[in-house]
Order: sequence, then C-alpha cells, then structure tokens
Amino acid sequence: MKKERESGFKLLRILIMLEIIFLHVCGYGHYLDIIAYRFYNHYLLAYLVWFLCRCPVYVFMILTGYFLVNAEMTKEKIVGRIKKIYAPMLFFSITITIVGYYLRLWEFKDININKMFFPFASCTWYF
Repeated sequence: MKKERESGFKLLRILIMLEIIFLHVCGYGHYLDIIAYRFYNHYLLAYLVWFLCRCPVYVFMILTGYFLVNAEMTKEKIVGRIKKIYAPMLFFSITITIVGYYLRLWEFKDININKMFFPFASCTWYF
C-alpha cells in the first residue's frame, strides 16, 4: 500500500509553526509591550494577531497526533524520540548557563544546578 502524501496538512503545519514562533516573540520577547509603548494606535491590531496565534498551538497538537496515530511505536522508537528532543534541550540549557556565568549575567550562587541539568522537569522556559 503506497503512502499518500498529504501536502495540505504539511503546509498547514508549517503555517502553524510560524504563528507559534510569532506567539513566542510576542509573549517572551515583549513585542506587545513595545507596540503599546511606541505605536498605541496599532496595539489593538497586534493584540488581535497575538490572540489569533493562540489557537494554532492546539491545532498543531491535533495534527501531530493525526500523523502519529498510525505510526508504529516501539520502545526503541519512543526512547529515540525522547533522546532526540532532550539532548538539544540539555545542551542549550547547560551552554546558556555556562555562557551567562562567564559573561557575568548572574552569579554562580544563583544558578540552580538541577534546573541546568533537568530543564524539562524544572518547568523553566527551555525553548
């Protein structure tokens, strides 16, 4: 049985990823605060776009589940996916902490070693 390519869903996933990036820029990059401070007349438009970018997070999760529902899952594949996700997150968590320490952005006593080595379990913003 030949696997049918579903390019419409793939395109939708790409657009949703871009909206999620914009959502993170607004939320964690303080984009909406800058717009409110400098261009108040465009603030409502920016806030509307931010609000519309909230929904794609859920749509992305549903589409990901749709593509994974028929995928064969074995213990090795699950462990491989966890390693594939956690390894870069761990690398950047440790790297950012060490670079921040050497650039004197914070003192060593402020660094929580558990958060550095277990960023996902510590509920910090690891992305």
